[in-house]
Amino acid sequence: MARFGEWLKRFERLGGFWLGGFWLGGFDTLGEVLGRVLYPPHCTLCLVGTRVGCHLCTGCEGRVQLVVGARCRQCSRPFAGAEPLPERCADCVSRQPAYECAVAAYNATGVVREVVHQFKYNGKRYLAGTLADWMALGLGDSRLVSPAVDMLIPVPLYPGKLRQRGFNQALLLAEEVHRRSRLPVVEVLARVRDTGTQTRLQREARLGNLRGAFGVRPGRGVENRHVLLIDDVLTTGATLEACASVLKKAGAASVRALTVARG
Repeated sequence: MARFGEWLKRFERLGGFWLGGFWLGGFDTLGEVLGRVLYPPHCTLCLVGTRVGCHLCTGCEGRVQLVVGARCRQCSRPFAGAEPLPERCADCVSRQPAYECAVAAYNATGVVREVVHQFKYNGKRYLAGTLADWMALGLGDSRLVSPAVDMLIPVPLYPGKLRQRGFNQALLLAEEVHRRSRLPVVEVLARVRDTGTQTRLQREARLGNLRGAFGVRPGRGVENRHVLLIDDVLTTGATLEACASVLKKAGAASVRALTVARG
């Protein structure tokens, strides 16, 4: 035991050392040190070995699909067809969503879809950093640059769903985006009604199911603020639309949205 204590002191003085191919930094906790030795980093999808802190191998990362080509300026839905293309899709023109725009840099297919699924449903919270790296690319979109964003607002979970899942994926993503942008995270919204799962519902049914599901928390003012909603995937846009409508009624100057991917 005395020898082990001396080893730890030496570890602290050196600031770290190499062990089995891994650099063990002097600021790491003992748990992190043992974790790296006993559980070497690997790709979350194919289990190939990776660098420390990297959760996708270069092969899987290379299959990530960016949203390319013309898209709706409001909901980012890709356009199909010949030029010239309209600025907004027919759905946005007819329904007039409450949000100014919803930005996603990646398609919700293949690797992106699987990583989101593992993060959201398999409890792999550590993937929030990888997903936020993808979201950071969307932060550079011209639609989010001006006017400047004042705060990040995560889409909330109903308390019962939060207890069941153990975490709010949108809040974890917002916190990671904060680390990359320094934009403050403010939990303005509350989910006041349980809407159940929406995965099998079409857009109209989702909108009806979400009516009255969100509210603004007392004392969390958004008057005249430019806010950015954070969620994992934009599919029909119904959840973002319901949240944006509540925020607009509460006085937000503008409501835009940023998600990992576009379904």
